[in-house]
Amino acid sequence: MSQTIDKPPSRPKAAIDLQGTHSPNARSGAAGRRPPRVRRQVSLLGNTADEFGSSRPPKAAPSGQKKFSFNLSPFTRIRITALALTLFGLAIFIQLFTLQIQDKYQSREYAQKTQVYTTSIPATRGLIMDTNGLVLASNTFVYNIFASPKDLTEIQSKKIAAILAPLLPDIPKDKLLESVTYNSNDQNNHKLVASNVNYEAAQKVIDADILGITVESPTRRTYPNNSMLSQLLGFVNYEGSADYGIEGKFDDMLKGTPGSRYAQHDADGNPIILGQVQLTPAVDGANITLTVDTSIQKMVERELLKGMQDHGADKAMAIVADPQTGAILAYASFPNYNPNDFNTTDPKLFQDPLVSDVYEPGSTFKILTAAIGIDTGVVTPNSAADLPGCEIDYGQRICNFDSVGYKGQTVTKTLEKSSNVGAMWIAKKFGPDKFYQYLKNFGIGQLTGIELKNESAGIFRTNQDANWSPLDFLENSFGQAVAVTPVQLVAAISAVANGGKLMQPYIVKQISRNGEILEKTEPKFIRQVVSPESAKTTTDMLVSAVRLGETRLADVKGYRVAGKTGTATLYENGKESQFTIGSTIAYAPADNPRFIVLVRYDKTKDTPWGSNTAAPVVQAITEQLFTYYQIPPTDPVN
Repeated sequence: MSQTIDKPPSRPKAAIDLQGTHSPNARSGAAGRRPPRVRRQVSLLGNTADEFGSSRPPKAAPSGQKKFSFNLSPFTRIRITALALTLFGLAIFIQLFTLQIQDKYQSREYAQKTQVYTTSIPATRGLIMDTNGLVLASNTFVYNIFASPKDLTEIQSKKIAAILAPLLPDIPKDKLLESVTYNSNDQNNHKLVASNVNYEAAQKVIDADILGITVESPTRRTYPNNSMLSQLLGFVNYEGSADYGIEGKFDDMLKGTPGSRYAQHDADGNPIILGQVQLTPAVDGANITLTVDTSIQKMVERELLKGMQDHGADKAMAIVADPQTGAILAYASFPNYNPNDFNTTDPKLFQDPLVSDVYEPGSTFKILTAAIGIDTGVVTPNSAADLPGCEIDYGQRICNFDSVGYKGQTVTKTLEKSSNVGAMWIAKKFGPDKFYQYLKNFGIGQLTGIELKNESAGIFRTNQDANWSPLDFLENSFGQAVAVTPVQLVAAISAVANGGKLMQPYIVKQISRNGEILEKTEPKFIRQVVSPESAKTTTDMLVSAVRLGETRLADVKGYRVAGKTGTATLYENGKESQFTIGSTIAYAPADNPRFIVLVRYDKTKDTPWGSNTAAPVVQAITEQLFTYYQIPPTDPVN
């Protein structure tokens, strides 16, 4: 059964005239009341009643065109409003995402740059000292002046340059102005105004309190003894790098490890009192103590330089060592340089010739030939032969330095007269196989292992090499066709002086930090090369060579000094020259040597012989060493 719902009766409307007043047909109850204000009605087609009810008639629709009506239901209006709010909310979400997520890391990086500063704390470079603790290399403060001109105006830059001019009179005014003026091509805002300024000038700049100007005071390496031991020590440049000598070899230990200070600052660069601070202390460099004795070093350099000047030599070298341990006591070469002035020095002088330059040792090598002959048993000091002054072997004429031969020439006399023919006679008795094996045991052709950079192993051919010839063997017996370094030769002859033991030469005594010894060098025995008896027999022959032979200018009265002179041809650019290398090596006291001395002169102008140039210098050094070590004479002095 269907249900019928009646429409509610229509409510009578008040008629409104064009003047907006009620007509007489207005609903009852209206009398005496204020006429109601009429609501403005808006047509979506543009027909709008004014505020007081008047309206313009709507435009007539074109003929044949249907009239559209945009009257929306309440439900549709709600949906449109909800959609608009949704879109608006989505836009806000996207913006928040961009700010909080995408820009997060950029904001954090910016905050760190503006609020956190990391300052490097430099480490102090370690000292280098001699065996007695005398400082050979230390540190001093230098002063560098910098400008930060990026935020300065042109007028400010000119004023600052004018203020600096009288404070830094050595710097041209245009250079000053350039350094305090910002240029778009500048890689940073930290420009050097002046370097290595003295303390007085730096303090004046600080007192002037100039805008954008700072004074920094890094340390600089200084060498209080100037050129002494320069090629051994090396140097540290203005950038803090070291490439030569002890400085270069032990750079990692000497320079230490820088620290850092990580602290928060405000936007103006002021430290935040309660801000985060992280401090990593610097670890200062270690101190290195050498075996070199400065007192001996100064004496050796003085005597070596005097001999160099007396004979007009181009080069001079000397080593004093302890043959019992291998410790180097003095280490000199000329020409040298002042490491404080490295920036104006010829780089060729930076190399250490005592470990890197090789030369033919000449007759000093006969010491090894004689020791091998004695140790193999093929000869004794009194073994004799009639030997000529010259002989021809393998098509080559080989002579003594004076071309004089001797009848009944003994092994001892071979050393006294420095006979080349006699050295070949001894070598032929034991042959090349034994000869080269012994030389290898003496360390010839090998690195010594001394704690220095750029050491050379020398030039050494044996009968196992393709380019070797039997003539090499004969010439090697008197120190030609073989090349050694001065350090290498000292180590080899020390093995005769100390009873046959090859010791590794060393120049670093210990490494320490804050009073604690980190490393200490102990004498290192390499091998027994010849027997103690053979070494003593060879030493006795060398004492005779000093007292009675060509090495007599090295003799010190009242003492037993064992030694040998040597002279070899100087090769320049791989070619034989008219000049020579003269040298002498000696050790004393012969029976229990405290020291061994090698002196070498290159390209002397007055005399070519090592017996005339180097031997007297060895004698002067040896005599003073007896006094320094308070060694009493062992023989009566006539």
